[in-house]
Amino acid sequence: MEIILCDDEPYILDQLESLIKANLSENIVAFNIDFCTSGEELMGLFDKKAYDVIFLDIEMGKLNGMETARRLREKSKDVIIVFMTNHKEYLFEGYEVQAFRYLMKGQPDDYYKKHLSAVFKEFGSRRKTINVATKNMNINLLLSDICYFEVSLRKVTLHTLQGNQYVYTKALTKVGEELREFEFVKSHQSFLVNLANIEYISKEFLLMKNGSKVPISRNYRKELNFSYTQYYSGGSL
Repeated sequence: MEIILCDDEPYILDQLESLIKANLSENIVAFNIDFCTSGEELMGLFDKKAYDVIFLDIEMGKLNGMETARRLREKSKDVIIVFMTNHKEYLFEGYEVQAFRYLMKGQPDDYYKKHLSAVFKEFGSRRKTINVATKNMNINLLLSDICYFEVSLRKVTLHTLQGNQYVYTKALTKVGEELREFEFVKSHQSFLVNLANIEYISKEFLLMKNGSKVPISRNYRKELNFSYTQYYSGGSL
């Protein structure tokens, strides 16, 4: 795992480095950590190396963290961006750049350990696959490539980011049980969606990153909104 920490406060870099090393060592994950102190420096390094996770301070100098994240997203849709901030009001702005999480500065070590665990769990889940056996093929798909599942007439249709569809026989409740530990929730009795691949939520539907619109039923709206907010904020804001 390639990680880079970007913050103009050295003590934040030191604190995060120590916590990341402790957390990843416990999980026996091979990793490398790089450092930088500005958005400009980060963009230069990102052009030379494929990072998996970026911890990015929002309140920096000439090129702040939010604008840096926008530029990063032009280069990569997959890198995990974790914002670090002193201010809560950036939460909804971060949806634009699909920030995975926000870390508030000045918190106890236990706070960071909790959220770092979520970040590295996300890294693992993006490499997790499930097996799908259709009538004509047997295929392993990355969870990160799945937008949503739709059930109709006892058949499940799996929709991917790339626009592919796979139809097979399985109860949607069974699919949900298999993915319980990952970030999939129901938006409707007939739809199970990947929170990571939601572009935005309106009152009546979800726009997914593959361009599809998925309905939201009244019975599931509250839980969906809560899960989506928790997914991006980690319940920390």
